[in-house]
Formats: sequence, structure tokens, C-alpha cells
Amino acid sequence: VNFHFTRKCNFECKFCFHAAHTSSILPREQRMSVLQQLYDEGAEKINFAGGEPFLPSYHDILGEMVQQAKQIGFSSVSVITNNSHVTAEWFAKYGRFLDILGISCDSLDAVTNFRHGRHPAGSRRALSSEVMVSRLRSSAQLCRDYGVMLKINTVVTSINYLEVMSDVINCLRPMRWKVFQVLPLEGENHGQHCGKKQNVLPLVVSEEQFEYFVRRNAVALWDPSIMKPENNRLMQASYLLVDEQGRFLDASLGKKSPTRSIAEVGVRQAFRELVSSSGGGFHRDEFLERGGYYAADWTVGNSAT
Repeated sequence: VNFHFTRKCNFECKFCFHAAHTSSILPREQRMSVLQQLYDEGAEKINFAGGEPFLPSYHDILGEMVQQAKQIGFSSVSVITNNSHVTAEWFAKYGRFLDILGISCDSLDAVTNFRHGRHPAGSRRALSSEVMVSRLRSSAQLCRDYGVMLKINTVVTSINYLEVMSDVINCLRPMRWKVFQVLPLEGENHGQHCGKKQNVLPLVVSEEQFEYFVRRNAVALWDPSIMKPENNRLMQASYLLVDEQGRFLDASLGKKSPTRSIAEVGVRQAFRELVSSSGGGFHRDEFLERGGYYAADWTVGNSAT
């Protein structure tokens, strides 16, 4: 399960598929109830996402959820971040409860990142390549220090599909490199409810362009098996998404349609609402095809105490 507990973010990525339309989050009691109910109904892995989970105001909120998830029994607890606010202090307090840190990194080129919107909101300056690489190395070292596995997520667009990132991937040695074909979702990254900054359509790539990026980068990897490419077909409806209100999100029809909240009706009823969608809601076959279930490799046995 991907729990997008917040939409708030400090970046302005044009392809974001869970954009900052609101800054609300569930009260603590309801957040913990959602976690417990998901576990009780059989969820094994929980991934905390945003928005940006590591915003300074969320450090203890995120840490408490990571700790709680591990202590109630999730075999794998992970977080996906833009890596702008990962700190040694957070790892010292909560790192022992984390199995996987996922970092979003779509390019090492400052101009490319700026054109994507992967820069501080409102800023007219791109993050330098040196800063990007330094942050990647720092977080990778924190993962090694605390026995946490590292994962890298890359979105392939019309701007970066010619880029070769395999050298830095080889340096970081993540356990997985997930490579996504940029996915348009109406109401999230394009459409009437999105601002001018949130427009993915000029960034869309063809299947051939996406495969070109995959082939060109895979050939130079120290271990090509770490690369997990996901085109739009595999990605769109193969994730169990829970939003900031505790609702399952149906993306199977090209936009996100929420169920009622798990906190209100429970997991089973909310899940029935999800899979009753005309688009199917959640596509289990694609989930398995993209390698979404990898239980033998998704935990490092971090402490639950």
C-alpha cells in the first residue's frame, strides 16, 4: 500500500501525480487507525509518500507512522522522498524502523530538473548538479549506516529520455531502480483543475522513447536486474493508493476517483468500492507483472522496538 498521507510539497514537479491541491492530513488517531486496519486486513508492505513526507513540519509525524507501522507488524516499511529534507537526526531517531528509503531522481542535469519543476517552489534557480549528487551520496551513506536499503525512482519524460544515469546508479548501488514512463492523470498533472505549472502533456514520451531510455541505461548497470521499468499500462492501476483522507484512489480510468475513507467505512468496504469501478480500480495482474510483490527482498529485519 502507498499511503500518500500529505499532498504538501516544497517542489513543483510538472508531472506529479499527487499534486499539492490541499495541505490537510488526517488527525493522528485516524492515521494510526488506517495503518492498523490495513495491516489487520493483510497488507504486508507500507510505503509512505506525498507530497513530500520529509518536510520539516512532518518529521515526527512521518517518524511516528514509520515506527508504528513496524511495531504493529508490517514486514516492510518504506518512504519515498525528493531528498531535500532527509536528515541524520531523523535517521538517528527513526532509522531502525525503516526498511527502504526511496529517492526520486529524474536527472543529474540542473537545467533538466528545473524544466521538470524539480526545484524549490517559487524559485527561479535550479539546484546544481553538485548539490543533487551530494544529497544522494549523503542519504545513501545514512542508509548504509542504519541498515536501510536504498531505492531510486526515475520518471522518464520528453526532456530526459536521452540521459544516461547508470554511472551514478552504479555508484549508489540501490537495491532497486524503478523507471517510470511519465503518466498523465487528469486533475493531478493536467486538466482544468491544475494550474499552469502542473501540465504534464508536453513531457509525455512514446513507448519507443521510454524503451530507449531503459535499454541505454540497463546496458551499463553493474546489475541490470535492479532496473524495474514500468510503462503506463503497468503503472496506472497496479498500485493500492491511499490518500491524505484515508481513501483508496482509483486511477484506472485516467484520473483519481476516491472511495469513502477507510477511517469511516473500514478497509473491506472501501476496497469493494475501489474494485467495483468500471476500470477495475486495482489490477492485480499488472501488480504482479511489474514485480510489485518481492517479499523475500523488501525487509532488512529492522527493529520493531
